[in-house]
Amino acid sequence: MIDEELIFTRTNALHIAILYVSSMTVGYCLEYFVGIPNLLGSLLTGIILRNCGVFEDFDLPDKFTSAVRAMSLSWILLVSGIEMDISKVGSLSLRLMLFPGVVEAFSTAGMAMLLFNMPFALSLSQGFILAAVSPAIIIPYMIELRKKGVGGSCIPSLLMSAASLDDIIAISGFSVCIGIALDSSDKNLALSLFVHGPVSLFLGALIGSVGGFILAAITQVSASWQSTLIALEIALLMTHFCEMINFDASEALAALSMGAVANIICKHPKVFKVSKCSCTDTIQMYKVGKDIGVIWNIAMRPLLFGTIGAAFDLDLTRKDELFKGTAIVLSGLAMRVATAYFATSGSALSFKERLFVAFAWIPKATVQAALCSIPLTMILKSNKPEMISWGNQIVFTSVLSVLISAPIGVLAIQCLSNRLLTRGDHEKAISPRSIGTSRSP
Repeated sequence: MIDEELIFTRTNALHIAILYVSSMTVGYCLEYFVGIPNLLGSLLTGIILRNCGVFEDFDLPDKFTSAVRAMSLSWILLVSGIEMDISKVGSLSLRLMLFPGVVEAFSTAGMAMLLFNMPFALSLSQGFILAAVSPAIIIPYMIELRKKGVGGSCIPSLLMSAASLDDIIAISGFSVCIGIALDSSDKNLALSLFVHGPVSLFLGALIGSVGGFILAAITQVSASWQSTLIALEIALLMTHFCEMINFDASEALAALSMGAVANIICKHPKVFKVSKCSCTDTIQMYKVGKDIGVIWNIAMRPLLFGTIGAAFDLDLTRKDELFKGTAIVLSGLAMRVATAYFATSGSALSFKERLFVAFAWIPKATVQAALCSIPLTMILKSNKPEMISWGNQIVFTSVLSVLISAPIGVLAIQCLSNRLLTRGDHEKAISPRSIGTSRSP
């Protein structure tokens, strides 16, 4: 039996087609001619289509937008997990992925409590959504800088390794806080913290680890395209399972863990073996990650950012909410930049290099788009109408964070790289694992 909510009218289908084609076209045009990330173009396209007045009612089916966000969340985090390289993480990378995000999360939470009168746990869940950087923006620019020899190899490698792992902190913090914020049971605070803290994190990591073991095994006995399809199916099944057991917040960590565990297994054959097939070859796993990345760029990225933008109705947005949301985002970015600069103190980096790292740590995009609707969805499911306005404000503020931080971060990387970094020999550059300690005098 077909769910009636999944049946599209011809108008719905037309709106979806227009959204996809225009998001794809505008995104790539802006990236090619202006140099800004294509995902920002897709986001702007959705906002324009919703508010331009050409369409009488540019609404998309709720089931469709929910499906797009669920698939995008699981698939993009799966790719992030596959691309993680824990072996390159040093003490400076750990400081960079931990302190700026946590400080930004708590500072924006305080601002949300002050300006929106939002409960602490819910405001902190919004803070962790806003705190995640976008590897989809940072990593391509760092690869380009490394090819040009700008900053040697240590600065790009530092930012790439930290960006890949930064999402772990943000997603873990979000999972804990949103669970506590929307806990409708009569459990006391200590029990609620335990269930939505260690239990939720452990459950997400466990489900993801099982999926990672399965993916690592299948990758060795299947063709690349078959492994890719199976990986996508496993990620969606994990998402559905987390929703079934009412641990919606665990699904993001599960997808991230799945990719990371599969990657680790393929690099360490003693961890896992299937028959006579050892998982020593990581090329197949990287092919899976690359294939999913292609699907993300061609199909899901235009739809995800387009649908997020299409939910941004300017007629329903008050000017004071716009100013308050902007104040929250800008205050968080200011705290983030300052903390990132001080987090690199005591390292071998110079003043100019530390300044570049701080400003390059600004861009936000993918995690905000994938997670921003989860609080509102969980609020609607938990039947808490008094919190719906806060859920809408989280979506609104998350969209603002992408609109503000993505262009600022890209401009900072492009403009400051030549001013603050020196061109160095790629082979003689400092190792990214060795920059956590100061140079000897």
